[in-house]
Amino acid sequence: MRFLSISSAPLLGQPTWRLFYCFFYLCLFSCSLNAQERVAIRGPNDTTLHGNPDCARWIRLEEASKLNWLSAILNPINMTYLLREKPALDKYGALSSLAPAARFVDDYCRNGAQLQAMAGATQYFEALITRAGQ
Repeated sequence: MRFLSISSAPLLGQPTWRLFYCFFYLCLFSCSLNAQERVAIRGPNDTTLHGNPDCARWIRLEEASKLNWLSAILNPINMTYLLREKPALDKYGALSSLAPAARFVDDYCRNGAQLQAMAGATQYFEALITRAGQ
C-alpha cells in the first residue's frame, strides 16, 4: 500500500501520477470557482440561479444567466443520452450556441408561466435529438 502513503518530498521528485492528480484537483477547484462566478444573476437582489426556476422567474432573467443555466442542465442530460443510446451523431455537441434553446424555453414559458423552465429545457433536448437531418 505504498502508493497510498503521503510523503513530504517535493512534488517535482514524485511520480507522474501525483503531479497529474495535483493538476487535476487544481483544475477542478478553478472550474468550480469560475462556474460559481458565471452563474450569478445580476439583479436587484444579487442572487444566484440554482435549481429549477419557474417560468415567471425565467422570463425576467438576463440572457447570460439563461445560457449558463441551460448549459448546466443540458450538458449532463446530453452526456447521459450519449452513454445510454450511443447515437452516431452528437447533435447537442454540434450546436454552436445555446441561444436557440433559450428561445425555445422563452416560448415555452410565455405559453405557461405557471410551469417550470426545466420542462421546457428537456422538451428542447427531446426535439433536438429527434429532429431529422442533423
